[in-house]
Amino acid sequence: MLIPLMRPLLPSAPDLLPYLSRIDAARHYSNGGPLLCEFEARLAAKFGVGPEHVACVANATLGLVLCLLATVHRKQGRCVMPSWTFEATAAAVRTAGLEPWFHDVAESTWAISPDNLPISGDGNTTPPAAAIAVYPFGVAVDAAKWDAFSASNGIPVVIDAAAGFDCLVPARSPSVLSLHATKLVSTGEGGAVVSTDAGLIERIRHLANFGFRPSRRILLSGINAKMSEYAAAVGLAALDGWPARRRAIAERTRSYWELIDGRNGVTLAPGFGEAALQPTCNVRLASLDADALIEWFAENGIGTRKWWGNGCHRQPAFSHSPRAALPVTEALAGSVVGLPFYSDIERPQIDRVVAILSRFLERAE
Repeated sequence: MLIPLMRPLLPSAPDLLPYLSRIDAARHYSNGGPLLCEFEARLAAKFGVGPEHVACVANATLGLVLCLLATVHRKQGRCVMPSWTFEATAAAVRTAGLEPWFHDVAESTWAISPDNLPISGDGNTTPPAAAIAVYPFGVAVDAAKWDAFSASNGIPVVIDAAAGFDCLVPARSPSVLSLHATKLVSTGEGGAVVSTDAGLIERIRHLANFGFRPSRRILLSGINAKMSEYAAAVGLAALDGWPARRRAIAERTRSYWELIDGRNGVTLAPGFGEAALQPTCNVRLASLDADALIEWFAENGIGTRKWWGNGCHRQPAFSHSPRAALPVTEALAGSVVGLPFYSDIERPQIDRVVAILSRFLERAE
């Protein structure tokens, strides 16, 4: 592709070297080393909580699994979640021993709301064992409202905040942040769990280390989901460079916003161009032409993608999972396309992307 969809950029070797030297000196490579503790403390400061409220993990998918294992008392049952999300959310639900129960998102927010979710089953089933709310492409959901939903109904809530580094709002319900290479701040592959409930974070730390307590006793079986010192080193260097990176991404965000939003019936994803930054740029067409647009861009040497595909319910692995009616999800799947977006994409490249988009729209008229 002449203009790729994404070009991840992690800290350079010179930026990493001071942290790698510290690893060499300490000879502590995993299991809660000093760099990991420092990284968790710096993330905690970013989100306005103490270090005891953040636990880093090997990746965000495992973070979701751990949160479900730590909060769900029934180890079988349904987990209410949107189909409009990255497939890792549904995969985590299955790995935790639950079954995805897909529900539709709101037209205006692209997110599910606790106001219209089932709390007593569907007449043939027991109440859901859990619920997962998703930050749609990095826009925060109302965490306090989800906490209230959980408290009033006794249904544990996990918040998939994978793309939400720039806007994560801590709540008692655990939020899981992705630190994958495609995200705003990255360890290459990694994740972090954030909660105002320090006891829950402590439980997640134990579960991420096979379930071991300090006494080496396992009261609840866990998995190996620890973040290594090397990943923490990348994360620390990424936080060092975050102010400059944020400025660069904000500039590219403004460029797309100025050139696209609302023109020819094309709108940007909810929240794009507002206070919090998103790691991807998604546009919605007025018609269901997403696949045709992707093909058109490919013919012109430009990489695009349906970041969330056609919805999790369309994947063969989840096609038989229970679902409510999904009209908004189906419409989004047919009309949303991710455009090239990364911290060093140049303005002439953005101009070309928008020009090719405009030609497609003119041709379709």
